[in-house]
Amino acid sequence: MASRRLVGTFAVCLVGKQKKLHLAHSRQSQGTVSATAAAPNRPLVPPRSPVAPRPGFRENLYFLSVLSRDRGKKRRTTAAAAGILPVLATTPSWRTGNMGKPILALDYLKRVSHHPAQAVNVVFGDDAYLKQKAVASLCQSVTTGPDAEFAISRYDGSTVEWPDVTDRLATVTMFGGGQAVVVVSEAEDLISRERVRLENYVAQPDTNGILILVVTRWPKNTRLFKAISSSGLQVDCKTPGSSAIVKWLSGEATQRHDVSLTAGAGEQLLETLGPELGLLANELEKLALMSDGKITVGLVREMAGGWRAKTAWDMLDAAYAGNAPEALLQLQRLLQAGEHPVAILAQISASLRRLAAASRLYLNATLSSQKLSLRSALEQAGVAPYFLGKAEQQLKRLGRQRASSLYRWLLEADLQLKGESSSPDRARLVLEQLLIRIAASPTSSLRPRLATAS
Repeated sequence: MASRRLVGTFAVCLVGKQKKLHLAHSRQSQGTVSATAAAPNRPLVPPRSPVAPRPGFRENLYFLSVLSRDRGKKRRTTAAAAGILPVLATTPSWRTGNMGKPILALDYLKRVSHHPAQAVNVVFGDDAYLKQKAVASLCQSVTTGPDAEFAISRYDGSTVEWPDVTDRLATVTMFGGGQAVVVVSEAEDLISRERVRLENYVAQPDTNGILILVVTRWPKNTRLFKAISSSGLQVDCKTPGSSAIVKWLSGEATQRHDVSLTAGAGEQLLETLGPELGLLANELEKLALMSDGKITVGLVREMAGGWRAKTAWDMLDAAYAGNAPEALLQLQRLLQAGEHPVAILAQISASLRRLAAASRLYLNATLSSQKLSLRSALEQAGVAPYFLGKAEQQLKRLGRQRASSLYRWLLEADLQLKGESSSPDRARLVLEQLLIRIAASPTSSLRPRLATAS
């Protein structure tokens, strides 16, 4: 004879913000009768008259979860499948969409509609431009109409109190579609003070409001991170890598400005301005207005970053060519214009580091009897394809001894500028010494010495 079993049935009825829990127990004397089979003849829950959805609420849901235990395994069936209660509305919008691991900001901005805003959203990372764009896209995806901005409340995490946030989230606004949006910037302090309350809110959020927390650091080993991973949306706004930025620049040029970037233009723009997406976006817009439909490397070098960036490049090119007087003249122009010595060193150090890396790769390959051309070494060091020919000539002129000293020269200059030589006059002497070292006549050619060593 089959053992007697107890089947517990839980009926959960959600109407707007009201929740009712009904528990019914039924015992079967013999055998095991599934909830689905028993539903047509013997309802597990007393019949209830359907309640019409209240107008004005977006989500009204009748849902019954029938849990039965069979040989240690749990089964879950809906009320609609069991034939007990009809589902009168769809699942709320904040229960759908991308949940789980954080999504990269550039991917999110490409497909905002694929990742709808949830009840709790976190925008984190170190790039201010990406965080601003992500927050704006989240707000626009929720609010509608010309008065949408009135539905958005913005708070500073260091001063706002948690009750103020929850009160605003529970308020039905008359603007922007009726759903309140609360943006808390610099939310680390609020999270630190109200972590338990936030965890409880994530477990049972207010379906009327959208909460957006903007932070810089977002540790993955916290309970709050794991809770939001399962029910919320997290947008990672860390600074992308070089290849991702170049690809983003190409897409922005085509989609937003209706122009194209020629080969190497994106890399040149990134090298000139650095991985600052906000600055890159502004310069890209300016270049698009000045172009004839195509943004070339020459146009970037001439216009991007203003005359200071161009002067820094001319200064370094003159030093590479051995023209020390011209290099010192360009340095003087930069300093007289108010350019900081540390900023000047930062502009030229990337190029010098790549040549130093290529020199080291070439030397190591030669000493180990491996075949590696200078061009291949420059490619491995990260030199852009359109600069390979020019960089190869510069490296040959530097020669083995000076090329292998570039790392040491850069380190010395950086330490002096940030230490004992930080005064304007001393800083100028440090930069002049670096340029003269680069421009000095080579004492040995790179290839002959390496050929002898091999």
